[in-house]
Amino acid sequence: MTGVILRLDIDKPGDNNFPINLVANCFFLTDNIIATVHYPVNKYKFHNERPIRYRQYVILIDGHAIKVTEDDFFEFPEVDITLIRLKKSYDIEVPILSDEIDQKEVVVHIDGFDTTIQPQMKAGWENDRFIIHSYNLDRSHREKRGFVKDFKHLSNPPDDPNMQLKAAKTYILSFGGVTDGFRGSPVFATKTNEVIGIICTIGNRIKGNKVSEFYVISAVEIINCMEKAGLIEKSKKKSTFMGRLRGLFYK
Repeated sequence: MTGVILRLDIDKPGDNNFPINLVANCFFLTDNIIATVHYPVNKYKFHNERPIRYRQYVILIDGHAIKVTEDDFFEFPEVDITLIRLKKSYDIEVPILSDEIDQKEVVVHIDGFDTTIQPQMKAGWENDRFIIHSYNLDRSHREKRGFVKDFKHLSNPPDDPNMQLKAAKTYILSFGGVTDGFRGSPVFATKTNEVIGIICTIGNRIKGNKVSEFYVISAVEIINCMEKAGLIEKSKKKSTFMGRLRGLFYK
């Protein structure tokens, strides 16, 4: 259900000496829609930052290695969310998103991967295509536990003008860590096992890329993004997220 997104920067086919960057966590919302954070995963990032021939994003999740293109993206920088619609459906377990905004003092846990740790992979070139045959993320799997400490509407921090947040509904957790390692991870309410949100790119920074408190974009914002993208039915009063999900359609 939770995975990581790799970025491959390749100069030429057959080259095995190229950087593999783990840029974010991600997770399934439905059997063909993935959620992640916008700041490191967006259409602009597909434009080469240096003279390279080929840039590819690959999702490693539940044993699958899924290549995606910028055409698969729905971007919502104002809430730091990118939705990725996959070209086919997968037989996987999907979480339930909570559509309750009040989560204060709810006990939560994070299930994700530290993207500062490289995965173990078996991969190689076949007919000018780089193929990931298998991988193992066990070394980087992490869980953290705590509770929702507070709620705020999060806008651009003054020390990071590249963010585009605009009053995003955000929870502040009672704990932190390496934000670059956990961004994009789902946050679960321990009692109900519903996803209450997604770890934001930024947090309450203390030093370097460490934060004392994780910021979590509310699942309500994820649901709103799915509506705007036309991936679920528009909400009606008193309707639930699962009810709207029954109106899901695939283009």
